[in-house]
Amino acid sequence: MEQQRRKIVLLLDNASSHTVSTMNLRAVTVVFLPNTTARFQPLDAGIIASFKRRYRCHQLRHALDLDEAGASADIYAVDQLTAMRWLKACWHEVPASVVLNCFRLTGLVPGRSSSRRSQQEGDAMLNTTLVVQMRALRIRDPMNIDTFVCNPAEENTEMEVMSADDLLSGVCDAALVGSAQHIQDDHMEELEVVVTPLESLTTADRVDAVRSVIFMLAEHPVVDLKAMEGLRTLQRRVRDELRAEREAPLKQTSIRGFFSMVE
Repeated sequence: MEQQRRKIVLLLDNASSHTVSTMNLRAVTVVFLPNTTARFQPLDAGIIASFKRRYRCHQLRHALDLDEAGASADIYAVDQLTAMRWLKACWHEVPASVVLNCFRLTGLVPGRSSSRRSQQEGDAMLNTTLVVQMRALRIRDPMNIDTFVCNPAEENTEMEVMSADDLLSGVCDAALVGSAQHIQDDHMEELEVVVTPLESLTTADRVDAVRSVIFMLAEHPVVDLKAMEGLRTLQRRVRDELRAEREAPLKQTSIRGFFSMVE
């Protein structure tokens, strides 16, 4: 950045964890925003909500995959590595127009903010996806979508602060190794899928096959996001076909058709 003569302004909220006294920055200027309302916080103006809405879609989609695979473990449990991969994907999925518009709404970036209709339409589509996923998971008494996306109970992110001695000791390393081993064992149990070669796949078999491919590619570090989204689109189509096949026998027939079956 310095060679390109670029000047960067890094905006951070005024949190104690963001205080750095030993860093010498020449091309970057750090500006700490005051702890005020969302009027001066671009992230609170809509970026976080748009980001979380996409994360929830990943979470329910993953749970639906495990539910279809017949996983015995908690289908809503997510390990840290998987969550970090979702976070990376969700950040790339947030449209640049949403970020720019939120900065303009706070007055930090000059220019008039564009209409929020496109953002609202995008949020409405994601809300519809979340509702469909909840119904597929047969969730009893689901919470309101807005509450589910930005749950007030999750605002408390305080964690136990470890001292330097604790971080340098072997206790922390042992805990991390034990956690990683536990996560690996859980994944091995969840991803055990028996694949039987068939000459002609049924719709249910195709659902299982697509899900197995998604599970495999999710562990690959360089999978293209568009390729994964294409697989998810294919997965939605075969799921709709399977749902239609299962609901077809449940449709009410005509009176004549009923008596013809009785005869």
